[in-house]
Amino acid sequence: MNIKKLHPFLSAALLCVTTATTARAALVTGVVRCDANHNLTNDLGDVGIAGVLVVVTNQTGTFFNSTFTAVDGSFSLQIPNFDPLAEISDPLSQLYVETLHAVTLPPAAVILVPPAITNLSLTPAWYIHYAPDLTNLVYVSGAGISPNGDWLVSNAGCESGGCELSGDGIIRGSSKRPEHSFHGNISSTVLPDGTRRGNWTDVAHQSKLLFQSTVVQTVNCLGSPAHAIEFSGLGTLKGIDGNKARFNQVHFTVRADDQGRHGHGKDGYYLRVYTSDGDTLLLLSGDAANPLDIVTVPISAGKLTIGASDPP
Repeated sequence: MNIKKLHPFLSAALLCVTTATTARAALVTGVVRCDANHNLTNDLGDVGIAGVLVVVTNQTGTFFNSTFTAVDGSFSLQIPNFDPLAEISDPLSQLYVETLHAVTLPPAAVILVPPAITNLSLTPAWYIHYAPDLTNLVYVSGAGISPNGDWLVSNAGCESGGCELSGDGIIRGSSKRPEHSFHGNISSTVLPDGTRRGNWTDVAHQSKLLFQSTVVQTVNCLGSPAHAIEFSGLGTLKGIDGNKARFNQVHFTVRADDQGRHGHGKDGYYLRVYTSDGDTLLLLSGDAANPLDIVTVPISAGKLTIGASDPP
């Protein structure tokens, strides 16, 4: 294999071997996600895939390490310190390849990112090398250089193209009085402007606030078949019953869990309403100390139903 064909940046890195600097052991990190929002981009709108075996070897076959992805699809594993002498005697020993074990991927999954480097292999892989400073790693694929070894997979079982939410509910506090009442309908169907069909309303009785969604931007269906749904977008937040607060545009995230036939006490609900700067304005969560930690609260009455949506 002619390593100069891989990438000019890597070729330059291979020549920088005269330094005697000893680098720390490198940590290879990344995440394996399903392209839930169908935009061919690895982003927070996608769903992490657990239990995928990530394998890293060097080009000479003298090093091997592997790990399984966590619940959120993330992974990390180590490769050896940079070895200047090995770089001189056998440069390929310092060039690593990151692949996914196909058997551990969801059935019929197709790897979207990274694409294969066709002059080296038809298999999608990240080719990893130490950067010239010998402390960071460079990931190269058929699409160019990446700061990490993230993967994006297409698979119908974890994509958000086929579910919807309908229902209403009440959450009561210790006084048995309603703290939140909510209702709406959400669909993963994509509208012509790229948003999703749906509406959602939440009345926070104790805070005297009314939230209403105006634009649903993302919908993620979780599970196969879906038993949970997360959706986010833009809305309004205004005071009621004497509260003069008014926010004409806010961001929101909702998660709803459908746990079976009888909703109350089992179905779960999470709501966060926040500003463009990330300041939380309204929160209903099982982990109030960490607003970004999505933890649903069991509903006291009502039913949240998640099902398959009709094809658009």
